[in-house]
Amino acid sequence: MGLIMNKVVVYITGASGLVGRYLVSDLLSNTDFYVVAVSSCPDVVAGRYKENYRLESINYDDLIKRGPSVTKGNNCFLVHCAFTRKNDPKEAKQSLDLAKVVLEKCVDLKMNGVLNISSRSLYKEPEKGHLNTEDSELNLSGLITLGKYAVELMTASILGMANIAYSNLRLASVNELKMDNNMIRPLNVFVENVIASKPIRVVGGMQVMSFVDPRDVASAIRSLLFIQPNLWKDIYNIGTGWMCTDTLLNMAKLVVERGRVYGYEPVEINIEAKEVNQRAGLDISRIICDTNWKPQISLMEMIDALYEMKQ
Repeated sequence: MGLIMNKVVVYITGASGLVGRYLVSDLLSNTDFYVVAVSSCPDVVAGRYKENYRLESINYDDLIKRGPSVTKGNNCFLVHCAFTRKNDPKEAKQSLDLAKVVLEKCVDLKMNGVLNISSRSLYKEPEKGHLNTEDSELNLSGLITLGKYAVELMTASILGMANIAYSNLRLASVNELKMDNNMIRPLNVFVENVIASKPIRVVGGMQVMSFVDPRDVASAIRSLLFIQPNLWKDIYNIGTGWMCTDTLLNMAKLVVERGRVYGYEPVEINIEAKEVNQRAGLDISRIICDTNWKPQISLMEMIDALYEMKQ
């Protein structure tokens, strides 16, 4: 990579993943950015943006081999999206090892700042009617949650000692336009059931869920890249506040109702009585205050996107 003058150079790890691929697309739509997409399948990423001169697609070995000269004269940032979505100890260790190597490389390359993608799952559930702020108490449980917190600590330690600006971005559940074997969102399941004319099974129903669209996540990250990194707070919540935060039962009802628009008959919602203590909303006032960013995509629009994918 030669010098890219008058551009903000953004390295994105996990560039073929859920958040990463939307971020690549978002930044390439803005001529201020040059994107270095880092993934285990660089040819796939490159194939999505053929002949785009502002994209370079590389693998992790290519990143590690780079010398400091590639960032000379540029404002360079890294957004670390790469982390396993499988609850597997071996893959979790690989993700932690990769995070350490990538963060150390940011020091070597003298990056201007690093944004690390983390998760709202770190928080203890808030009181009823409240949202988690960045100062809320943590309650770490589960392999992926522990791994995400470990990367937050590595980010603060490695980059803090090198005086490189950073922020850990704790995301609400990201709406996903597919179903896979790693993580299946309830909205996906509900839409699939309506399409298949199968009843929707809801366990509990009063637990509070909170979703954010990956396009909103990408625009939030872009908003942080447009302010001076020395102004970043060490943690930002990225979600939708109350906009896309509701009970699981109400979400199921909305999925059934929106199905009518796409020609699907309503299905029954069968409720299995169970007390499920979950309140997952995020207070996003900090990033709004610092960047003026606000989420744009409603819960109904997320559900519509799932239906439209099947048309």
